[in-house]
Amino acid sequence: KLRSLLSVVSSGVPFAVDISKMAQTAELNRNTIITYLAHLHRAKLLNLLYSDTLNLKRMQKPDKIYLENCNLLHALSLTNVEVGTERETFFVNQLSYAHTVEYAKQGDFVIDRKYTIEVGGASKDGKQIANAENAFIAADDIEYALGNKIPLWLFGFLYWVGLIAKLSAQSSYLAQW
Repeated sequence: KLRSLLSVVSSGVPFAVDISKMAQTAELNRNTIITYLAHLHRAKLLNLLYSDTLNLKRMQKPDKIYLENCNLLHALSLTNVEVGTERETFFVNQLSYAHTVEYAKQGDFVIDRKYTIEVGGASKDGKQIANAENAFIAADDIEYALGNKIPLWLFGFLYWVGLIAKLSAQSSYLAQW
């Protein structure tokens, strides 16, 4: 049943969540779907995004579901992967290790409850984030930052910065013993 749920999710990533429809497609009940999604998230197969991580709504259902990384996206997809899906999956994967990534109503993501990010290609304009404070565009197919447009590839370094910070914190903790 987990495999069928993963198949349902991978067919429409990034997946706008309709738990009832997912339950019907995977032939499971609603509570089982929510439990399985949590298991797949803990197993690092899915990233579950919520519009407000402090809200009780989080207990009900995620707002959006992404596969954990681009490799899973290509391995599980039965059709060609859309470039926009791949960009967003990469972005969520790289930032979720050391930052809080939330689903945004304006733009694509909110990082650490402070920065609004719109992910897109080189021609992406700032219409979706025009009225948001601390708003940036993570743009693919550009080499350097200009204004509020940051190359998407630069966000890949944030994963390693987060990893190094966690490892150094652990090693200093262990050095005390």
